[in-house]
Amino acid sequence: MKLQQVRLLCEIVDQGFNVSKAASALHTSQPGVSRQIQLLEDELGAELLERRNTRLSGLTKAGQSLLPAMRRLLSEADQIKRQAGEVSTSAKTRFIISTTHTYARHTLLSVLKRFIQHHPQISIQMREGAAPRIMQLLAAGEVDIGIATEPVDRLPGISLMPCYTVNNSVIAPLGHPILKLQKITLEDMARYPIITYDERHFLGRVVRESFQRRGLEAYYVISIIDDDVMKAYVEAGFGIAILPSVAYSKVKDRKLQAVPVEHLFKAGTCVVMTPENKPMKPHVSDFIELVKATPVSGLDTPLRARPARRKAGR
Repeated sequence: MKLQQVRLLCEIVDQGFNVSKAASALHTSQPGVSRQIQLLEDELGAELLERRNTRLSGLTKAGQSLLPAMRRLLSEADQIKRQAGEVSTSAKTRFIISTTHTYARHTLLSVLKRFIQHHPQISIQMREGAAPRIMQLLAAGEVDIGIATEPVDRLPGISLMPCYTVNNSVIAPLGHPILKLQKITLEDMARYPIITYDERHFLGRVVRESFQRRGLEAYYVISIIDDDVMKAYVEAGFGIAILPSVAYSKVKDRKLQAVPVEHLFKAGTCVVMTPENKPMKPHVSDFIELVKATPVSGLDTPLRARPARRKAGR
């Protein structure tokens, strides 16, 4: 005896012994319903439904006797299913991460892959946004952790943990004149329309301040917070872009070329943001360690390498 057969019988009764309506209610075919009811009666060794010609007219005595027990059986089965769902849901711990497009797209893929392998019980949600929005979400308790380049303006109550430096590059279409220069200067860059982040982003502010200190008036043709969109505009000929080096891929960005410009623009720092004075759960600590230990592509370097570079006179 199958639960679906019992469910079909109860639905037939509820639909006034109309097999067509019962089949429609349970998203099956009328011949299929008739077949399953016949199999149920054969297994129980008793007819459950009275039939007049080809129509059903009611329940037999056996059907009337067994119907209450069948309804209880369905009710108990539904209760078991609900409990199983609750157990499955409670076994998953929700971990909400807020980060920028750059980190979500280019650096967290490998981190999350290893994290999920070690914590299969964790259910991850990701919310993209700029650093100011990430801090707001943390302060409101809507996310567990934030990852971004160090924010321009720090929000009280948010702890910042540095992980690694983020160097920058100029991105231009293949064959662009700026790519032929041995060492690019700010004066060279100021000759072309520039695509970069707006001033809410660390790099966006660094770029603008660098040109201002030099007394140069750069033309910011477009300001965007999505580096993939920036590269699309570069490829379309809108101008050159200043982006984190990690956002450029030789394999994927075949129509573009990147030139390091760490001598022109201050490197940023990838930071993990967490609420201050809030106990950190073990899986959050594990995730942070994975972020800090993950090798980054391009010209990005681990934070511990920075003192040695300064000592060398750079």
